[in-house]
Amino acid sequence: MIQADAGDPAQYPGAEALLLIDIDPSLPPAAHPLSATTSEPEELSAADAAHATFPPAALDGRWNPLPPMLPAPDLLADWLQQDTGLPDLSRLAVREDDQGQQWVVLYEYTVDSAGGPEGEWKGQAEQWHLIHSWLLNAAHYRPAMDFLASRTLMGRWMPEIPSRHGIYLADLPRRPIEREDRDHEMRFIDYGTDTDTPTPDSSSPTTQPPARPRLRTMTGDDVTQAREYLDNLLDTLGYRDGDGATREQQLHELAERWSTTPDTNSAAPPPTTIPSDIARHTHGRPLHAVPAVQEYNWSASGHDCSLDAPVNLSLPSHQLLNGADLMRNPDNGDWHTSDGTRVVRALTSHRPTGTIDTLLARRDSLDERLRALNSALVLGLFGERQPRTTGLTRWREYSQTAGFQSGHEPTVQEQLTRIRVNLNP
Repeated sequence: MIQADAGDPAQYPGAEALLLIDIDPSLPPAAHPLSATTSEPEELSAADAAHATFPPAALDGRWNPLPPMLPAPDLLADWLQQDTGLPDLSRLAVREDDQGQQWVVLYEYTVDSAGGPEGEWKGQAEQWHLIHSWLLNAAHYRPAMDFLASRTLMGRWMPEIPSRHGIYLADLPRRPIEREDRDHEMRFIDYGTDTDTPTPDSSSPTTQPPARPRLRTMTGDDVTQAREYLDNLLDTLGYRDGDGATREQQLHELAERWSTTPDTNSAAPPPTTIPSDIARHTHGRPLHAVPAVQEYNWSASGHDCSLDAPVNLSLPSHQLLNGADLMRNPDNGDWHTSDGTRVVRALTSHRPTGTIDTLLARRDSLDERLRALNSALVLGLFGERQPRTTGLTRWREYSQTAGFQSGHEPTVQEQLTRIRVNLNP
C-alpha cells in the first residue's frame, strides 16, 4: 500500500478503517429488482425471493423444523393451554442429511402464523422460536449446564449475538474489538415486570429468587469514575453503547421515563428491582460464554442503488472461523474446507405459514473445532405461542438448553414452559 505521508498505514487495514465503505463489492450480484406489478402478498414475496442477494433454499424436511399445528381463532385458548407439540431441542438441535451426516444448529429463527386475508391477521395463532449458541471453556461446561437447567432464557439473556454493520462481508471473520469480561458473563436479567408471576408448569423446577444486580459504587467526584458508573448503570438497564444514541440522549430518555407515570408495558424498573443472575464457578468467579454466531447486515439505504432491500446473513463466530482454514462460497453463506467439503450451511426458507432462517455446522467438523479450542457448546431455545394482537393478554412461553462436548453425545435438558398473563394490556 502506497503511503502518501508518514501517518498512512503501511498495510491495507480494510475499507472500514479508511472510511471507504459505500457499497459492498464482496456481495454476490443480486438479480435486478424489477418493478412490482402486483400487490398480492404471495406474489410480492415470490418476487422478493427471486431477486434476493442470497436466494432462499427449497423447503427440505432434513433441514427445516416441522410446521406447528395452528388452530382457528375460536380454539386459540385451548391451544395456549396445551404444552404438547412445542419446539424441542431433542429433535431440533441436530439435523441429518441423506448421507447420514449430522449437522448441529448454531442459530435458527422460525416464525409461523395461521393464514388469513391481508388486514385480518389479528387474533390468528402464531408460534415462533429462536435457537442461539455459545462457546465456553470445557472445564466450565457442567456448572454452566447446572445453572441453565432451572432458568428460562425468556428474559434478557447475555451475552448477545454481535451484529456487524458497516463492514464488508469479505472482511469477516475478523477479530472482534476487545470488551470487558463483564460483556461475556453468563448473565440473566428478567424485565418481565408487566406480567404476573404464575405458578410454573410441572415441567418447570422451582427456583429461589435470583439475586439483584450489584452496581459499581462511586468513591469520589472524579469525572472518570462518574462516567464509568453511568456506563455500568445504562448497560445493566439494556442501553447498549453504540446503538445509535449518545450516552447523553440515553440519560435524558431514562430520566424522562422515570419522572413520568410508570408505563408497565415499556418502562424499565429502577435497577434495585431488576432480578439478575450470574453463573459462577465453584470458586465464585463468573462463568463466561461467547456467542458462537455473528450477524452480517448491509443496509439498503446506502449508495448501492442495485439493492432495494437490506442483506442479512448469519455466520459462525470469529472463534470458530479463525484458524479453521475455511472458505466462504461467494454466492451464499456456506463455508467449505480447502478440499471443497461443505461444513457450514446458511439456509433461508419460506413456507405458507412463515419463514425459517437456519445456520448449521457439520457435527464432525464442529467436534474437531471444539477440541482444538478446548471448548464446549451450549444451545438455547426459547419462543412463544400467542395470538397476533397489539394488546397481548395471555400467551405461552417455552425455553430449553442443550450442551455439546467434544467426543460426547449431546445433553438435552428438560423444557421449561408456562402461561404468562399481562396485567396491564
